[in-house]
Amino acid sequence: MANLIRRKGQVWPLYDLQNQINQLFGEDYWGSQNEVSSMTDWIPPMDIKEEKNQFIFRFDIPGVDQKDMSVNYENGKLIVKGEKETKTEEKSEDYRRVERTRGSFLRQISAPDIDPNKIKAKYQNGVLEVTAPKLHAATSKDIKIQS
Repeated sequence: MANLIRRKGQVWPLYDLQNQINQLFGEDYWGSQNEVSSMTDWIPPMDIKEEKNQFIFRFDIPGVDQKDMSVNYENGKLIVKGEKETKTEEKSEDYRRVERTRGSFLRQISAPDIDPNKIKAKYQNGVLEVTAPKLHAATSKDIKIQS
């Protein structure tokens, strides 16, 4: 049982590894968790899928009411934020560990190549799915050299 209790000052080894990998691959492209982690109580896990004409962002946000979250697009960033409330009951038992997340969350993803007018979001079974079509920029162009 002692191994299940997280003591103050201990760092979860996989969290450290994840941070090192994120630094190695430049997580800032898809949004840095470090910059927002101080402003939020928890960070929902996210998947990003790139298809030919769109990006699909999926966030695991179970237990959050749809009315308590929002999706915005500002200055080239997709912003998902909200709050998960947990009703606590007065009990005589002393918990040694609580793993249910609650409080505010925020994810900011750098996405300058999407069409903000065509972003769609749906929430079903605890998963928020945001579909963001890509802007159709020219893939190649001949540039005339002027004298």
